[in-house]
Amino acid sequence: ADPSSPWIGAPVIVRTNRERHTLTDVLSRQYARAHGKVVIRWPARKSKWYGKPKLPAALNEAMKDPAFYEYYVDGADGFISSIINKKRFLVNGTWIKYHSLVPCHDEQVEFLAHEMAQSQPGDVITLSEPPAAINVELVDEDLNQVHLWSDATVVPGKVVLPMVPHLGPQYSNTTPTPIPGYMGLFSPSRVVFNNHFPLDLAFAITTNKAQGCTLEYVILALSPKAGLKCGMEYSDIYVALSRVKHRKYIRLLITGFPHECWAKLSYLSNLELDPSIQSFF
Repeated sequence: ADPSSPWIGAPVIVRTNRERHTLTDVLSRQYARAHGKVVIRWPARKSKWYGKPKLPAALNEAMKDPAFYEYYVDGADGFISSIINKKRFLVNGTWIKYHSLVPCHDEQVEFLAHEMAQSQPGDVITLSEPPAAINVELVDEDLNQVHLWSDATVVPGKVVLPMVPHLGPQYSNTTPTPIPGYMGLFSPSRVVFNNHFPLDLAFAITTNKAQGCTLEYVILALSPKAGLKCGMEYSDIYVALSRVKHRKYIRLLITGFPHECWAKLSYLSNLELDPSIQSFF
């Protein structure tokens, strides 16, 4: 992939967190490979697991799913996913750029150095526990005023702020993420995750998170999905298509063989505006 292409880091807008987790794993590797970086991840915090596999072999296989990890890539775009400081506009949806990691102890420093020395661009390094902090750079021109952040930045001349676990109100999510079953080894289940850090990579974002954002480039995951409330609705299409200023900055992510993928999009012609919206106006 060409690292200069704007589509390498363009966010894919999806309907569900299930898609977001899957695409974050794939696209973070692609981005890292193109930019000569590696992907670093660590186990996410779980609060509830409905239908958790009981056999150890099944449990280990289920936890290979990317939803069980938080991801980090140097230089990648992301956003804050919790309210940290309202007065300084560090709130849910504030866009940032991942700058650097702060290891939590000497053993983690040594482990990272050892793994980095043996890794190729695009490889994934898995930590056994989260780092002490993630340094992020503010990218919004209205927020990135160096003189206002001189008391907090860790890099002179830039606005690079350390994010630590539980900084501000803890990021909380009550919606379970589906974990697919695998070849009869275990059945589908659902897990509620609570991130260690109030951050998410922006390689894939849901339509809910995209509301209110103005993006330079957007990729829309438009193919139909199985499952209740998993497919795109009229409002989702509107949100996704209105994130950019010109249609040439939109691409479609279509699954399936060429002769069938366009036929699958016929569901779009049946989408209708929610009647309550028309009634409101």
